[in-house]
Amino acid sequence: MPKLTEAHIHEKLREQLADLKAGKEVETRKMKTILSDAQLKAIDDKWNAQLTLRDKVKARTKEQQQAAGYKTKREVQIEVYEEAVSALDPLAMLQKELKDKEA
Repeated sequence: MPKLTEAHIHEKLREQLADLKAGKEVETRKMKTILSDAQLKAIDDKWNAQLTLRDKVKARTKEQQQAAGYKTKREVQIEVYEEAVSALDPLAMLQKELKDKEA
């Protein structure tokens, strides 16, 4: 399988983020392909923090859950995907690819 360029990664990140926001399921296999180890760890860490929060703060209604800061697994994933997309600079990626092709 060919190695993904930064431009491909950026495109796939945006597609998977759109799928998550639309309520579609993104397979773990696809996440592992696109996200870095640090980003995957961030998803796990944030989800574990949510589980700890749910153990400490018992909220029965949606309003109580919102006030306590509960997030779903999908919301945690969306948060990390948004951070990953904002961390990439598309212009710098394209300039780097152009420079690599010229060389």
